[in-house]
Amino acid sequence: MARPSSLHDYATHAPSVLGIDVEASILLRQYGADISAASSTPAAARCDRVEALAGDGPCIDAMDELRVRVVTDVAAEQSWHAWRTQAVDEGFATAIAVPGEVGGVQ
Repeated sequence: MARPSSLHDYATHAPSVLGIDVEASILLRQYGADISAASSTPAAARCDRVEALAGDGPCIDAMDELRVRVVTDVAAEQSWHAWRTQAVDEGFATAIAVPGEVGGVQ
């Protein structure tokens, strides 16, 4: 299997590694701005764009807190209204946000 070489490659390759019915998206913070960088599907991309525009969601919190955020029931989630609404509309039931650093910069 080819090794991913770009953010798009990582996002589209992740579901094949993580399992069936998994979608992936990469949200970056660059110079203080949150940017939807790559997604495995249009639905995942739409959720990331809503999160980035709202400045609020599990990925934003994961980056801010440098800890994994697990959403076991998206529909029942009380936080992140705009992201939750979009995620429910897209049919997502659960979510996980995993922070990372690139080049030593958060």
